[in-house]
Amino acid sequence: MKRLFGMVALCALAGCTYNAVVDVSPALGVYSNHDTKLQGRWALFVDSDRLDDAGEVVGIGCSAHNYPLEMESQFRASTVATIENLVDAVQLVDSPLNGAALASGGYAGQISIKTEDLDASFQAISGFWSVQSIGAGSYVLGLEGEVELTVSMLVDGHEGRLLGTTVSEDGKSRFSGDCSKGGQAVGKAAEESLERTLNVVGERLVNSRRVREYAALSG
Repeated sequence: MKRLFGMVALCALAGCTYNAVVDVSPALGVYSNHDTKLQGRWALFVDSDRLDDAGEVVGIGCSAHNYPLEMESQFRASTVATIENLVDAVQLVDSPLNGAALASGGYAGQISIKTEDLDASFQAISGFWSVQSIGAGSYVLGLEGEVELTVSMLVDGHEGRLLGTTVSEDGKSRFSGDCSKGGQAVGKAAEESLERTLNVVGERLVNSRRVREYAALSG
C-alpha cells in the first residue's frame, strides 16, 4: 500500500502520461440517396500525417498529466473500411496518381482523403480532490475529452477534378474517476469524431451527382 501511495504521490507532483487509446471507427451507416454502391474500381489515397496531438489539458484538476493521442493507423483503417462499404471496388495506393496512371491502371478514378487538422483537449470538470478511506490516493470526478477532426476529400477522374470538400466534426466523452481515466475520455471522443467525420465524407461522396454520373459512364 505504501508503494501504491508513493506512485500516486509521484504522479500528482511530477505528472504521468496516460495514452488515449482509440479503436478503429468506420462509418458504416452512411445515408445514401441510391440503392447501389458507387460503380467502378477506384484508387484510394489516404494521408493521415497530421494526427499526432498531445491533448491539451484544461483546468487545475489534472493539469500535471499528459494524454497523448495517436490515431494515424486507426484513421487509415477506418477510412478504408468506410469507402469499401460505399464503392464497388477500392485499391489503396501509396501516392496520388495522375489521370494517365489512373487510366493505365484500370481505375475509374481516385478518392484522396487527407487529414487537415486535429484539435484534442481534456479537462477536469465539477471535480474535487479527495482522499479515499480504503487507501491513500487522490481523484477528481468529472473528466471530459473533446476532439475535433478536419479532413479534406478530393475525387478525380481521368480528365480532372470531380469533387472537392472539407469536413470538420467533433466528438465528446465524459468519465468519472481519477486522472488516469483522462486518456479514456480523450480516446472515446476521438472515436466519435472520427466516425462522425467519415460519415459526412461518405455522404458527400456517394450522393454527389457529378461523381455518380461519371462513375456510371466509366463503369
